[in-house]
Amino acid sequence: MPDTRDAFVENLKKQIDTWNAELKNAEDRIQSATKDAQVEWEKQITTLRSQIDEAQNKATELSQQSLETWESYRGDMEKYWSALKSSVEHFQKQINK
Repeated sequence: MPDTRDAFVENLKKQIDTWNAELKNAEDRIQSATKDAQVEWEKQITTLRSQIDEAQNKATELSQQSLETWESYRGDMEKYWSALKSSVEHFQKQINK
């Protein structure tokens, strides 16, 4: 992750945009799955969208921190980010089986 606050937040926002596009693509692709799979994957997409929205809120909050205090928020954000990234990757593996 970048070292400056603005670069860090910009990187987060780009990844959020990428994930939103990937989830939109996944929504289109799951239409050919069985009904049970569709229901399960739609639940997962809803959960992931909620987590991504929360990440967006956290990125906005982080961008509003002073340059002196943003480092204290960075560690928590990196942990949250890592967990969200794992969730998105796990979902992608499921629908690509």
